[in-house]
Amino acid sequence: MTVIKMSDARKQLTDRQQLVLDFIQSSIGDRGYPPTIREIGEHLHIKSTNGVNDHLKALERKGYITREDMKSRAVRPVDLPEAPTTNNMIEIPILGRIAAGQ
Repeated sequence: MTVIKMSDARKQLTDRQQLVLDFIQSSIGDRGYPPTIREIGEHLHIKSTNGVNDHLKALERKGYITREDMKSRAVRPVDLPEAPTTNNMIEIPILGRIAAGQ
């Protein structure tokens, strides 16, 4: 059994940060890829992309997400044991091949 000390655990989120994180996770779960900054803003009624970016920076600083600079949709939740999983993939067996052109 792993015990996570409070100092080792993630820092507490504000209500707005939790909403951003929830939207990112649900978007990945529903569509298979994360939302853009503009999509997050539209969903949460945040008019400024800078405002959304501030929330993403806070989530990254607190250890809830990772981001890649200069890439659209480069936001990924960080999975810890207490975090819900966002991987809803299933395996589908391939039954055969289909000829498709030359």
